[in-house]
Amino acid sequence: MNMGTWLSEINDDEIRIIKSNNNNGPQGNGGNGNRLWLIIAVALILAASVAGVVRSWIEDCDMEESLPEATAPQKPAGKAQPQVMYGGKAFAVARDTVAGDVKLSIITPVNAVPTLEMGNGVLSDTTVVLASQAADVRSDNGKIVGAYIINGELLSKGEAKGGFCAIIRGEITIGVTTATPLFEQALSDDGCFFRQYPLVAGGQLVENRPKGHSIRKALADIGGKTSIIVSHDRLTFNEFSQALVDIGVNNAVYLVGGGSYTIYKDEDGNGHLFKHDRSYREGKNTNYIVWR
Repeated sequence: MNMGTWLSEINDDEIRIIKSNNNNGPQGNGGNGNRLWLIIAVALILAASVAGVVRSWIEDCDMEESLPEATAPQKPAGKAQPQVMYGGKAFAVARDTVAGDVKLSIITPVNAVPTLEMGNGVLSDTTVVLASQAADVRSDNGKIVGAYIINGELLSKGEAKGGFCAIIRGEITIGVTTATPLFEQALSDDGCFFRQYPLVAGGQLVENRPKGHSIRKALADIGGKTSIIVSHDRLTFNEFSQALVDIGVNNAVYLVGGGSYTIYKDEDGNGHLFKHDRSYREGKNTNYIVWR
């Protein structure tokens, strides 16, 4: 397309330059003036186009980062491979390991699909092969801490810990970020989402402020699979995070620790209750990450 044709197609709300046929001025002045106006018009049109592209890019960035989520260092999210082999029996495998002098148990679901659920009914559900309490619940009002979505329904929102777990179409993503599009995707795709303390991101320890000692539990991406890892002894957050790094965890977020419930069913169908403190009390918003 030549320049004349391009200019003839300018919309009514854009600048038009009409060329004058008056050549009565000094030789060359009329032509130079027209060319100057043409250059100005083209420059203005190009500037408007560039401004539109930049504005669109900024709006897209704002949309992605506008979620009311927690504050934490930006880290890449990690995606574990789906652990579903259709036609196989669902169960969980537990194995013990040691990181330095820290004893850990790694519990990995097999042929099972993850989800989030509310209430202690999961503890008596015979179809459950692995379950552990997920998001923290406040002791003062019994509400879930931070964003929490079950099957696309937002049950809790607000600022909380920077680690997250998203479950969308049976695939778990564990990561550390202040805002993630997986939050909105969980809402639109009937997925699940919760927030917790970040422990490991990209194979690196994530510092946490709490310094107390307790039995620690994590939802971890290790060896391309998602597992629950439990400490045998009382540890600080950072001691636990370092142990996870030492055994090769890629990404991990905290799960409710202490005397909270973690149950699993082995390949023979035997049920196991891991490290439960009978003094622990569950409330109405007690929630679990569950595999069936």
